[in-house]
Amino acid sequence: MWNKVEVTALFEKHAFLVGSQDVVSEAQAVRLFGNDVVQFAKRLSGKSWNTYGCGNGRSLGCLTLSGFMTAATFVNVLEELEREAQ
Repeated sequence: MWNKVEVTALFEKHAFLVGSQDVVSEAQAVRLFGNDVVQFAKRLSGKSWNTYGCGNGRSLGCLTLSGFMTAATFVNVLEELEREAQ
């Protein structure tokens, strides 16, 4: 189970500045939490992620702190549901 302090520290460890806010790349978030979890976080709120283009036809998907916390929350909920089912 993740708590807010742990998730914030993990975010800060992997974050970098894009525009005016820190973000974690979608690929890194997938490595940390799994693809299904990250896709869930992206669907939940438009403010939790963004895609940033660099003008050469390439773009980078990123999660904000809010999206990163949503992903960790999803992991926590799945873990708790599994524990309760035992």
